[in-house]
Amino acid sequence: MLPTAWRTLFGGGRGLTAKLVSALPPDLAPLAPENPLIFAPGLLAGTGAVGTAGIFVGTIAPLTRLLSQGWAEGEWGNALRRAGVALLIIAGVAEEWSIIHISPDGAELIPAANFLGLDTVSTAAALRAEYGDDAHVLALGPAGEAGVAYATMVVDGRYLVEPAGAGAVMANKRIKAIVIQGGDVVPARDEAGLRQLGETLIQRCETLAQATDVRRFGSAAFINLLNDQGAVTARNGQDGVFGGMLALSRATLGLRGKQQPHGSCPIHCYADFVQRDGMPMPRPDLEALLGFGVRCGISDLEVVLLANERCLRLGLDVTATANAIAFLMECQQQGLHRTPPLPWADGQTLLDVIDKIGRKEGVGGVLSLGVGEMQAIFWGSEAFAPQVYGGALSPIDPRPLPVIALHLATSTWPGDYRMALPLSGLLQTPPEFMPDFSRTPDVPVEVSRLLWHERLAAALDALGLCRRWGLLAYAISPAEMAELATLATGVKWTSANLAKLGERIVTLERMMLTREGVRDTLPKRWRETPIGEGRAAGQLVDLAQLLPQYYAAHGWDASGQPSEARLQSLDLAAS
Repeated sequence: MLPTAWRTLFGGGRGLTAKLVSALPPDLAPLAPENPLIFAPGLLAGTGAVGTAGIFVGTIAPLTRLLSQGWAEGEWGNALRRAGVALLIIAGVAEEWSIIHISPDGAELIPAANFLGLDTVSTAAALRAEYGDDAHVLALGPAGEAGVAYATMVVDGRYLVEPAGAGAVMANKRIKAIVIQGGDVVPARDEAGLRQLGETLIQRCETLAQATDVRRFGSAAFINLLNDQGAVTARNGQDGVFGGMLALSRATLGLRGKQQPHGSCPIHCYADFVQRDGMPMPRPDLEALLGFGVRCGISDLEVVLLANERCLRLGLDVTATANAIAFLMECQQQGLHRTPPLPWADGQTLLDVIDKIGRKEGVGGVLSLGVGEMQAIFWGSEAFAPQVYGGALSPIDPRPLPVIALHLATSTWPGDYRMALPLSGLLQTPPEFMPDFSRTPDVPVEVSRLLWHERLAAALDALGLCRRWGLLAYAISPAEMAELATLATGVKWTSANLAKLGERIVTLERMMLTREGVRDTLPKRWRETPIGEGRAAGQLVDLAQLLPQYYAAHGWDASGQPSEARLQSLDLAAS
């Protein structure tokens, strides 16, 4: 049983995974049998509260040897909670490749021999055919089976657990899939109130302009805004202007054809393009458009669509895959690697290479290591390697955007902007509930904005509310989040409670990073070389100036270590 106080202090989801991983020995090897794989639904999971979606997966990642906090949309987390499981922890290694089946009657281990080699979509379909349409499946694809360092799991054949980190651990434990089936809705304290508030929030999503944008384009709703800021740079950040931007823009996505939205969140921001043959093609998010498209110099939307789908089926993290390929392209440009040829802007070669990564064949073996390991192979390549402590650098160029630069340098998952999604500064009209960040003159606007987004993201993740609903569409306020939590649990929550919950989680994650000696930084190119052309020509963020202000705003010392007073105030002194 979990200590009762943990639900108040850490909620569920990301809060619980952080708390549990923080108690592991600091020298625990990621692929040691003792490294647990932790699946934590949010605090509101299974209750029927609107916007409860997804699952958090925590472990020590082989890619970074640091805390991994992966998140996926879909109903798997709700299903786990309704099956009577508030927290699933897998330790040890199965004797043979297996499938875990969980229902209200218990859990059983089933041989997976018949499922090995299947992609994630086929695995989900096969297991649903066997267990019924009410079954929800989290599965590895061929990339996990092959031991790719940035392999990941996929929920119900559609939702990647991102960022990568946990897939290689699940593969090492010889678990091909986890199937959840059966169970009843978890009783809410005030079901009528929960339903009424849910209806109000759903109606808002039908009319709110930002929610409509995110429904139509997913995270790609921001692609034009980022391009306007000069934050879309090509060929692994070498070029400040990408000539094929129109082909990857919102306008072109909008013309692509009929979309079939899905997902648990009320904005339904995940969608498939419906092909002429009726087969779905997953709509690419920002990571695929900027990663496989702009970063690799490819302006053919069809190639990006196919690359995105292949990652889904193989079980590959999109950002890490695109980074590895773009990095090797530049290594060849610099004469550090020669065969097989991997030129910029070659769509067919890109697709072929993704297949090779997913099975660790040929050049895919090197690429499967991730950029952190690859830069050690190619001498001199650290100058342009898009990675931070092994974590793949998000494809948004941070040089024109101080708040993004600061977040990428300090993120729990090094180099990834999705741990806070601090994109509100790009919007012409900010959400009504967002504070005026300029009203704290002793703290720079960029720092205030990042802290607010960090706390809100962590609170959303702990409650189990869709992160994209709250931080891309900005369609639910902190006060409404607190009301949902109160109605569901019967425990009084306020927006102030949630802010403290978010800060507690961020600080706990920070403690783990500093324990491992992680320094806040960006890759050398993005730290030292200004953009050479385009709208952001000459721009570079001064991290040396921003970091001390960020530490001070958090109540951390000059080195970024949480102070004892701050730990005491957050009830973390004994953690």
